[in-house]
Amino acid sequence: MNTSNNFALERNVQRIPSVFVDPDCRTITQGKITVRPTRAEFDIIYYLSARPGFVRSRAQIMDAMGAGEEASDRAIDTHVKRIRAYGIRALKTSRGVGYYWEG
Repeated sequence: MNTSNNFALERNVQRIPSVFVDPDCRTITQGKITVRPTRAEFDIIYYLSARPGFVRSRAQIMDAMGAGEEASDRAIDTHVKRIRAYGIRALKTSRGVGYYWEG
């Protein structure tokens, strides 16, 4: 765990309507389905779900994840696509700006 990331220090379960984000188990539960996303996917979910409704740019998400300068901001798009493949619908796009957690 990278302790330099503020979102990684929080240990509270995020309770968004019908979605539970558990940082201790690093799982996401929606309805009766529980998934264990990759580290990067979980970090994105946890970061965005900590402040529902607040739009974050790709650059802000990368900074929060501790991604280096060499990382492409389009990597965030790939992670978001994979998160949505889990059936998690709370992750929304703000076209031309970034992403936010609906809640």
